[in-house]
Amino acid sequence: MITANLQPVIIEPVLDSNYELTTDLEEIEKQISILGPDKILCIFSTTSCFAPRGYDKIIEISKLCKRYNLFHLINNAYGIYCTKIADLLNQSVKAGKVDIIVSSTDKNFMVPVGGSLVYSPNSQMMEKIKNNYPGRASLSPLMDIFITLLEMGKNKFKFLIQDRKNKYTIFKEDMKKFAAEFDEKIIENPNNKISLCMSLVNICKSARDKKDITYLGSLFFKRQISGIKIIAPSTSLNWNGYNFNNYGSHCQEYPILPYCAFACAIGITDDEVKF
Repeated sequence: MITANLQPVIIEPVLDSNYELTTDLEEIEKQISILGPDKILCIFSTTSCFAPRGYDKIIEISKLCKRYNLFHLINNAYGIYCTKIADLLNQSVKAGKVDIIVSSTDKNFMVPVGGSLVYSPNSQMMEKIKNNYPGRASLSPLMDIFITLLEMGKNKFKFLIQDRKNKYTIFKEDMKKFAAEFDEKIIENPNNKISLCMSLVNICKSARDKKDITYLGSLFFKRQISGIKIIAPSTSLNWNGYNFNNYGSHCQEYPILPYCAFACAIGITDDEVKF
């Protein structure tokens, strides 16, 4: 965005009573009024992200985009296999304006990293995207997903979707018991059916600085556990003139730090959710 001479307008999420971070719809509409719809390239919303952030209120955002005739781009990185998110996307298309949705092939179909899906309810929009594509990217991601879907088939993919939902419930309850053993807690995220978040306040109470806390992440990585994310209190990070406190925590002043976030993704096995 910066290299294209665009100016990001960052909307800070709001904190609810469960410590879940959610969309600040009032601030979005306020910024539309201040900047003017003709000065806004698009509204960029997100459906799938690490807890304690919930999915954006994409139905309401879609209605705003329809009202002000704004382009709506949705980051649906790993939301294809989440039936709740799929339902929200369908409702958003019916109730408002959705122009483009982007998802990762690796996060949704268990193929190697490197591919993405771009899709839209607007066939004319897809034609424009195809006509702009130079066609010089690697064929590997396309072959990976083609081979995988042929082997998997519709029935197996549907089974994996339901199986993940079942394991998420088990995983969450087991993690609550585990957290209680260390006087920690799982932060409730009713609007995030993929990712979970556990406080590390007591586990890391003797840590002297951020490096002591994030060292825990290296221990997971060394054991080939790459899906966990450790968030520690940190000083302000400047990125192209934008300052971020406690970088990675989705908001400037999240009240529960440090914490770790992890996901119950498609393809997870029984052994991976057992303690």
